[in-house]
Amino acid sequence: VGLPEPSRQLSRYPFELSGGQQQRAMIAMALACDPQLLIADEPTTALDVTTQAQVLAVLRDVQKRRGMAMLFISHDLDAVLAMADRVAVMRHGDLLEQGTAQAIFNDPQHAYTRALTTAHKRRLSGARQKNTDNVQGLPLPLVRVNGVSVEYGSGRNRKRVLHDINLQVAAGSTLGIAGESGSGKSTLAKAIMGLVKPVTGRIEVCRTDPARPTDRKAFARTCQYIFQDTAGSLNPRHRILQALLEAVQIQQGGATLKIADLTAHCASLLSDVGLDAELLQRYPHQLSGGQRQRIVIARALAMEPKVLVCDEPVSALDATVRHQILDLIMDIKNKRNLTLIFIGHDLAVMEDIADQLIVMQRGCIVEQGEAHSLFSAPRADYTRELLQASHLSRNTPLTPCAEPCANGARLVQLAHINR
Repeated sequence: VGLPEPSRQLSRYPFELSGGQQQRAMIAMALACDPQLLIADEPTTALDVTTQAQVLAVLRDVQKRRGMAMLFISHDLDAVLAMADRVAVMRHGDLLEQGTAQAIFNDPQHAYTRALTTAHKRRLSGARQKNTDNVQGLPLPLVRVNGVSVEYGSGRNRKRVLHDINLQVAAGSTLGIAGESGSGKSTLAKAIMGLVKPVTGRIEVCRTDPARPTDRKAFARTCQYIFQDTAGSLNPRHRILQALLEAVQIQQGGATLKIADLTAHCASLLSDVGLDAELLQRYPHQLSGGQRQRIVIARALAMEPKVLVCDEPVSALDATVRHQILDLIMDIKNKRNLTLIFIGHDLAVMEDIADQLIVMQRGCIVEQGEAHSLFSAPRADYTRELLQASHLSRNTPLTPCAEPCANGARLVQLAHINR
């Protein structure tokens, strides 16, 4: 399945692999049984465009060689179109529409199918507005990263995953961090949050070192993190009310408030992210992915932070919910004058929301600068490859893939076949 250094990967644990590597390992496990039918349930969710293209190419190649049938489940319309001969559209447990891929995408009959295709077209056109106004009264830049390197493991297994990272984020601006799976994006975000400690260099967030804050709770009121895995970032044993109450009580700094007032405040937070107060009594597993993502955003906002770090917050969401969450994040960011660090692999989203952009590969920054300049005139070959892979989905007519891609082809060719 195209994993590099396969003999070395066998001795690693899942948490030591990137998202794309984990997905390939799962595919390898399924193929080990030599099945006649492969059920691929969102196999490319949360993967960057190049890794997604590789995974889809692996699936198509294996399917062709083994004569395998495949049931491909996804909310990514590009991936569905690239893989499927026939498409079925489902909602709330009902089968709304089915037919050939061409018919479904070019002439949808059901209103929900039309809404999905409309959201898909909106993603390609980029219609969201940015606000570049700076926060008044705060020092610029608000976030500084100087010469930061991070290592994982110990002894002979020690591996450097970030190499001499330097960046600055102006107050009130949006920094986009892009790159394929395993490039070090999330590790950089965790270092900014103080969740991992650099071996070299220094990080400052609002003049505080996140790795050694004098007051961890005070730092939490300054900088908050929205995780990619919403199910994993909410305690499954806690109701939504309890998850929000914990954040509210930390933000209040120990002030004694009546439970009724605290509950009302939590309900107000849900209202801010477009949810009903009745969800306060539910558990995370009783919510949809979009609802959980809004809960995580509400919990972060309860701390009233100045800096919000979003680690691929929409990668696992379907097209319509993805745009709702992006609109919500940008609306709240503009209303509260937040400084936003947005990590993602969808360059169409980055072009839409980012003021500054950083492109990472193998733990290094290969290019950084104003987002507009990088998108219009990229200097690094890797940036151009990412942009070409992303822009092919905009400029190439939506037609199903005719032939599987051979292993070892260039990433841009893989992305072209995917799109």
